[in-house]
Amino acid sequence: MDERLYLLFEDYRIGYIREICNCDQCKERGESECLIYEPDEKYMDCIKLSKLTDDVKNGVVQAVGYTINEIMKDVKDIISRKESQINSMSIICDYYRNQLDRKESK
Repeated sequence: MDERLYLLFEDYRIGYIREICNCDQCKERGESECLIYEPDEKYMDCIKLSKLTDDVKNGVVQAVGYTINEIMKDVKDIISRKESQINSMSIICDYYRNQLDRKESK
């Protein structure tokens, strides 16, 4: 079985690096490109290796893993963090709503 490196993008699309291109054009440019495919083998994108590295650093690629299960664990962690943030914002909004209601009732 081939070893795949799966990527979770910020829009929650999942792809994997199917091939690293080092054709004559890549060699001339001095930079390889990663061919990204969806898990069902549909072509997704071609990304320069340096851009992919930047995307990982900047959060455009949310997670990297060797199995879909690793990626799904990261998705669950992201969802949990988002739910926690929503809960915190809800508490803050309720606090300020109560403060405003008290001022209006005086």
